[in-house]
Amino acid sequence: MATRPFRNHNPGNLKAPTIRKARRWYGDSNVVGLDDQHHVRFATWEAGMQAVRQDVRVKISGRSASGLPANPSITAFSKVYAKDSGHGAKLAAMLKTTPEARIGIDVQEEAFLRALIRLEGGNDTWEAVQPLLV
Repeated sequence: MATRPFRNHNPGNLKAPTIRKARRWYGDSNVVGLDDQHHVRFATWEAGMQAVRQDVRVKISGRSASGLPANPSITAFSKVYAKDSGHGAKLAAMLKTTPEARIGIDVQEEAFLRALIRLEGGNDTWEAVQPLLV
């Protein structure tokens, strides 16, 4: 059975509280709905990739409503991004670094994005989006 991120064309497993906010954040034509747990359903893989890339960039820029500083540690990012308390440690292990490594300084943004997609999306999603990765 396909994973939730695969079904939703949502490689980052992004959520939104309402469809209105999802469309404001990610674009009217890119968002087709929310699933039963408020994960955003994107129209295409391209739209889902654009959204997760944008979400990561805003969060690591220090300009998001999340309160994260610029170039946060993997741990700090994960506390905002996921409910799983082990999320940061899993990402760090995938990146062969420590959870305190800073995104954009110790870990390249693109490498971090790829690890995030693999962790959040699962193998089916990873295979679907690989052609879209730079």
